[in-house]
Amino acid sequence: MKPLALATFAVLLIAHGVAARAQQPAAVQGVVVRWTSSEPVAKASVELQSTSANDKAPFVTTSDGSGAFAFRGVQPGTYRLFATRAGYVTAEYGQRRPGGAGMTLTIPAAQSVTVQLTMSPTGVIAGRVVDRSGQPLGNADVQAFRSSYSDGRRVLTRVQATETNDLGEYRLFDLAPGRYYVGASHPDSGDMTKMLRLAGMSVGPQGFTRATGDNAGLPGSAFLRMGNRMQTPVRSTVYYPGTIDEQSASPLEVGPASEIGSIEIVVDDAAMQHVRGRVISEATGEPARSAKVQALSPSGVSAVATPGEGLFGLADVDSDNGTFDVMLAPGSHLLVATVGNLVGRVPIQVGYADVDNVTIGLSAGFNVTGRLLIEGRPPTEAEMAPFVISLLPDPPIVREFAPYSVPVGSGSLTLAAGRGDFRVSVSPLLALGPPRPGPPPKALPPTLEGAYVKSIQLGGVDILNERLHLEQPTDAQLVITIGTSPGSLDGSVANAARQPVPNATVALLPDVERRNRFDLMRSTETDLSGRFRFDRLPPGDYRLFAWEDIEPGTWFDPDAMRAFDDRGTPVRVDERGRMTVDVVAIR
Repeated sequence: MKPLALATFAVLLIAHGVAARAQQPAAVQGVVVRWTSSEPVAKASVELQSTSANDKAPFVTTSDGSGAFAFRGVQPGTYRLFATRAGYVTAEYGQRRPGGAGMTLTIPAAQSVTVQLTMSPTGVIAGRVVDRSGQPLGNADVQAFRSSYSDGRRVLTRVQATETNDLGEYRLFDLAPGRYYVGASHPDSGDMTKMLRLAGMSVGPQGFTRATGDNAGLPGSAFLRMGNRMQTPVRSTVYYPGTIDEQSASPLEVGPASEIGSIEIVVDDAAMQHVRGRVISEATGEPARSAKVQALSPSGVSAVATPGEGLFGLADVDSDNGTFDVMLAPGSHLLVATVGNLVGRVPIQVGYADVDNVTIGLSAGFNVTGRLLIEGRPPTEAEMAPFVISLLPDPPIVREFAPYSVPVGSGSLTLAAGRGDFRVSVSPLLALGPPRPGPPPKALPPTLEGAYVKSIQLGGVDILNERLHLEQPTDAQLVITIGTSPGSLDGSVANAARQPVPNATVALLPDVERRNRFDLMRSTETDLSGRFRFDRLPPGDYRLFAWEDIEPGTWFDPDAMRAFDDRGTPVRVDERGRMTVDVVAIR
């Protein structure tokens, strides 16, 4: 055989050997241990899932008495590795906290990979529910909530519920470590059907109707307007340590295998009270016949969680005489009446009796004019088309109320307004409040890629970071300027030993003076080399935080962030600037 042919043959043999080796199966072995003590966890179900959509069913096995497990014949590639067992939080390879995000596991050919999965035992919250006299409440509804944030406001989502026994005792178990809020309600308030029947309503296929009395057979839409004929023992949820306002609830930190006991909740045995009154026009003194009345808590949260689902804290005004009847729990409330662009507000204190003769005056509405500008040049019609400008009452009002919004079109604005405080929403860049009904917003054109709201001025005063307060009509124009020169920021996260920290949580928050600008907050996780990047950042001053582990959304909570503010790294993002910052993770 000629030398060239021999060389070619040798190369082919080597290439074939390399290709064959690349297809050789691998092995994965490891151990499952407890998060708190590193003791082995036996009988855990361990699952190895390929990230490729074309691969076969996952490998599944069970850890033995020493917590060990193994998989053979694994094809090389990237996988995710999980472990589950009753009484433990599901564990994933690469997690830095129980229930946190995991990482992919790269398995090379013809090798044995050894890993460790750490499982956290679940925790318990236990205690009693009693009435004002200290007597136990049996069959009370008790719920555990986790928090998230929407438009900067904390939203509680139920994750578990139970009922008290005859001694008023409850036990919420199998809780993943983390922060929880606990609420309890009187036994009579746990079933909407029960509440309606207690109110003298009949529940059927067509909804609910009045079952007895002069208004028998009337549909449910009349329910709230007939409050003077009802004595409904409906109670509200009381959150630990004793508030009906979920924004004032205190969190409980549940650790691995921990039990938080003796959490007592006092549930008031007083029924929700009727608050009755009239809505009138301040200009004429005549009744407002098409208004709605909504109750807000001291922190500005509606008593109605979702429009159309809640019956209490929201009422229509009688079309004949402008009267209303709304049912509220004892405590402080702000009544807000709205019709069109007219708004009236009255603070009230509800005790343990009905409140009558409340008068809410609607002030006359007026218009605010203005324009939308693209920085440095006139806008095109295509650039203006996607924008919708809204004046949102602050505190917010539910979606049944008329929106103060207008499509931009040519760039000129005429916004229906009234007396009060507002926030300016510039959708889709600074979209505040609930989503608008109808078709989804149009996408911005390529010329506005990376655009942001640079300023909102009224009479030369920038109110971008402030409320817009209106007392009377104004000749000053509302000028909204769109910036088109964002910056970027990238960097790396290391631990105290200067080693890269993969899967770390990185949050970029505006400086304290703009901490109410939740639209400017960014968060991400580092890659396997500890790197991160933020693109299209509005210019300004920020603080950069990085944690080895933190509960998602903590950076939205101003109380929680006070413990970290001095650990953040100041960052200045300039127009078209490209910053690089390396930080040490907070443990």
